Amino acid sequence: MFKKFFILLTGITLLCLASQVANCQYGYLDIGKLFFEKSVVTDQITSPQIAESDNHTQNLISKKIPELILVNKLIRLDEKYEPIDLIPVKGVYLREMAGSGLVKMLSDAKNEGINGIVAYSGYRSYATQSVVYNNKIASQRPKYGEAAEEMAAKLVAPPGTSEHQTGLAVDLTLTDFLKNEYVLNYDFADTIQGRWLNNNAWKYGFILRYDKDKEGKTGISYEPWHFRYVGLEHAKAIHARNICLEEYLDDT
Repeated sequence: MFKKFFILLTGITLLCLASQVANCQYGYLDIGKLFFEKSVVTDQITSPQIAESDNHTQNLISKKIPELILVNKLIRLDEKYEPIDLIPVKGVYLREMAGSGLVKMLSDAKNEGINGIVAYSGYRSYATQSVVYNNKIASQRPKYGEAAEEMAAKLVAPPGTSEHQTGLAVDLTLTDFLKNEYVLNYDFADTIQGRWLNNNAWKYGFILRYDKDKEGKTGISYEPWHFRYVGLEHAKAIHARNICLEEYLDDT
């Protein structure tokens, strides 16, 4: 008897709940929707300087055009990702198409009297980037304590988010800077070599990847030494329109 009463009571309760959900604007389904919408907003707030992009479209583009692969804080590379056509070029490793462009660019620069440009960093594996990143965290810990990792991420890309893993990015500096404490520094932009590269790199398929006025789009601070190979056609278009890779892929 008690069992039948319990089943009947449960049935009535479920009917009442169903009625409330159907007739209440903030029933469980709507509450779930509100929670979802809030989580999306929260995600956007945590990365205010990074332009949200259509990752699916960009991934399709990069599969058809490998030199347009996009890597940033939102789109990460797998730890197993490694280009199959890496070649040694000017003391670093790059993908063959980027390496060929770099050799011609530096050769033409020298022919125009622009000397002393050296490749300082090219391809870095996920594992190598992890070591670089963890070392930076360790160096920041005495000063920043628990905030060390947050500070390190502003200076060094976390593993999987570095363009160097693509084999298409190269950091350039000067032979005169190799003896400095900071081999890669902002003074590079104001040198004859830095200005030449800024004006001519696109002719060889390279773009200045992290420009000063594009930090809100790329999520990366200005780096006048970091050049990214995207191919002749795309570098020309990006340079002519004064846009970054994220903006170019959004419009492609």
